[in-house]
Amino acid sequence: MLSQEELERVPLRYRWLLKLFLKFPSPGFPDFLLRRLPSIQGIFWAIVAPIFVIIYFFFGIWLISYLSLYVLFPFNVFLGLFLPGVIFVIFLRIQIERTIAWWKNLRSPTKDWDISKVVDEYTRLTNEKKRRQN
Repeated sequence: MLSQEELERVPLRYRWLLKLFLKFPSPGFPDFLLRRLPSIQGIFWAIVAPIFVIIYFFFGIWLISYLSLYVLFPFNVFLGLFLPGVIFVIFLRIQIERTIAWWKNLRSPTKDWDISKVVDEYTRLTNEKKRRQN
């Protein structure tokens, strides 16, 4: 994921958080699906993920109220917030990986175009097209 040199360039105050979040396992389903079908990535993050977050919000409210019937005060809140915390850590892991990939692509050296080769290839292709038409 990150080489040692790239990790050294990250400021020290963020490096330990980055190391901590990258130790968590990456979920297989969204990554597997989004790598296979990159065109649905925007649909997933714009439509599907917010719907799941809203549904889980209401489920969390119900879970905390249900646990308050059977478990004492501090423990019901802890148990009710444990699963959202795990989901949040997984979400952070995905976002950190996407940000790192975006940053690598942004900082990669630009490609040097050899204009003379491109013009030669273009003229060759247009000449071939003209010969085919005649």
